[in-house]
Amino acid sequence: PHYELGGELDAAGQTDAALAMWDELLTVQKRLFGPADAKTLATLVLITSAQLQARHYAAAEPALRELLAAREASAPDIWSTFNTRSNLGAALLGQHKFAEAEPFLVSGYEGMVARADQIPAAAKIRIMEALQRLVQLSTALGQPEKSAACQKLLDDHRAAEKSPPPPASQP
Repeated sequence: PHYELGGELDAAGQTDAALAMWDELLTVQKRLFGPADAKTLATLVLITSAQLQARHYAAAEPALRELLAAREASAPDIWSTFNTRSNLGAALLGQHKFAEAEPFLVSGYEGMVARADQIPAAAKIRIMEALQRLVQLSTALGQPEKSAACQKLLDDHRAAEKSPPPPASQP
């Protein structure tokens, strides 16, 4: 019930109420199942996603660090671990902690690209989000060449997503 109601509240623009509900659920899950349990981590993903969406970057940072530590301990080589790295970079970027954000943003993007074949179609947007963050970072750092290169990659990804798949080869 907490998942669904929290989701409804978040979708209705009541993010703070959704976060309060999910925080309550997270506390119970940590006590019952432990901090590294799949249910606990799923709730942490909901919380951090909502915090980033609401631009609550300082609040998202410790939760993302917790989530990243758990994912790196249990599944360091899956795409979602690298997405969490990119999300942590986003929280740092939003706080203008550019030097600290950069390695998370770069490794998050590179890790997802290297595992692109593992990413479900509905989640492929995470690669573009990671690239957009790299554009934002290089712009904030006054690196126009790097920003332009990242923007070109982002545009190429967008174009590839819109183009139809090649026809299947005939036997």
